[in-house]
Amino acid sequence: QRVVVIGRGPSGQDISLELARSGAVEVVVATLDYDPNTIDPQDQRILKPAIDHIAEDGSVVFTDGSTIASPDEIMHCTGYVYTVKDFFPSDLLYPKAFVQPNGMNDETAADLVQCTKNGTAVAPVYKQLFAIEDATAAFVGLPFSNLPFLCFQLQARWIARVFAGSVLLPPKEDMYEDFFAYLRTLKDGVRKLHQLGARQKDYFTELAALSDFQVGEEIHEIYEDARFLRQSFPFNYRTAEYQQDETTGKWVRRIKSNDSPSELVEEFSG
Repeated sequence: QRVVVIGRGPSGQDISLELARSGAVEVVVATLDYDPNTIDPQDQRILKPAIDHIAEDGSVVFTDGSTIASPDEIMHCTGYVYTVKDFFPSDLLYPKAFVQPNGMNDETAADLVQCTKNGTAVAPVYKQLFAIEDATAAFVGLPFSNLPFLCFQLQARWIARVFAGSVLLPPKEDMYEDFFAYLRTLKDGVRKLHQLGARQKDYFTELAALSDFQVGEEIHEIYEDARFLRQSFPFNYRTAEYQQDETTGKWVRRIKSNDSPSELVEEFSG
């Protein structure tokens, strides 16, 4: 069969690779982070930018103007939806507990209502974590596109300090202002409220300071390197080895190249 996979996050990447390995006639991956430069010679998938529309005859038209004939299947690997209604009072969260965003246009305010209604965002939350209307509730793990377990650890450490009384949260008004200020920085709408990506380093640095912890620079460098390998060497990126050099104290990554006997080596901060 000919399959179009929308999305190249962890699920989209793994599913599209499995389809290619399993003998699909054609696997097309449509992704927002489209890069036409495919490094891995084993990768037989066809990479495309985002889909613009589906034509009446079933053909798929992409944002760069290219098209493909009607595929047999289109798989949506575009993320998850959040639901907390079964264990948290709905009147403490949007869209029911709506507070008019300061300095925000009507379009963004409407987007906030819609995204919290359909489950693509949980709001209002302070620093991606504490429910502003009731800060005794905290949502560990809302952010995505980040190092999840380190994120959980940092969030949990901060929660423990707050609940123990050793650290105080700001007044509700200040937490709302921080939340609205963050919303105003979103370029792709409220559906990306919990996406960290390039914001991960700043977020982790802030959480580390709030939780009396330190995150080394090498952690961020290795994360970015692993993300590069996952996209550029999708068939063997998991074979990469990261070791700390006993002499220099620096972290070093080694991975075998598919088209040569040599290793690709990268050194990170110590």
